[in-house]
Amino acid sequence: MKLVSIIVPVYNKCEEIKKCYDSLIKQTYKNIEIIFVYDETTDNILDLLNSFLDDRVVIVSMKNRSLMDARGVGFNKSHGEYICFVDSNDTIDEDYISKLVMILEKYGSNISMGRISRYCYHPIIKNITLKSRRRPNLIDLEKRKEYLPVLLSSMVGKLFKREMLELKNFKYNSNEYIYLLYIKSRYISVCNDCIYHNHFEKTSEHYSFDNLICDVDSWEKAEIKMFNTSIIMVLNKSKLKEDDILEIVFGTQTKKLSYRTAMSLNLLEVKK
Repeated sequence: MKLVSIIVPVYNKCEEIKKCYDSLIKQTYKNIEIIFVYDETTDNILDLLNSFLDDRVVIVSMKNRSLMDARGVGFNKSHGEYICFVDSNDTIDEDYISKLVMILEKYGSNISMGRISRYCYHPIIKNITLKSRRRPNLIDLEKRKEYLPVLLSSMVGKLFKREMLELKNFKYNSNEYIYLLYIKSRYISVCNDCIYHNHFEKTSEHYSFDNLICDVDSWEKAEIKMFNTSIIMVLNKSKLKEDDILEIVFGTQTKKLSYRTAMSLNLLEVKK
């Protein structure tokens, strides 16, 4: 049984972190380490973390760093052959790790992912629960390029082989880095159970009337918009040449088109 490192950046309120912790220690997959990376400027968080008595818990401090910085710090302290990231206001099912490990090893992929349930609050229609769409159990992104812009643009809800991640690449933001990882991996294993639960805070910008995504179609459109922006940023920051990205994403027939032109022609068709 390979060691899985669960990395949790901590910025949230104590009650949310406790719920997250409770879901982590109940994992049926026992060979885990749980790395909490907390910001020293956050009040009362260390006292709470020190109350977590499970001997698999590791506590790491930092100061005034970004979310991706925190994930990079946690990765640098981790020892697992497999890595996953959980946000401290979220929870996971007790078989979350076991299911992601199982499908990753079954299909021989570098990344496995589960469906995400997103719990939101709307000022008029109150509580909203969204579930990400079902996907094939194994996606070959070279053959099924249409899936790239609609795979979720977040580091959470996934399990990575350690060798997929490089500390230097945590300079990217989350949405940019995940597309680099998708492209590098090629094969993505998918668990179609909703095993990761994303809880938006009521103080979050996602709770504003104008910004809240209330249905799965809007969620998917937002993911495509994020993909468009993120890939262009990746081109600007990475050593990958634009032709390389075009080749991977669109294939040889669009080799001579710029990325923006390719997107404007709607060459990526969304599959539901």
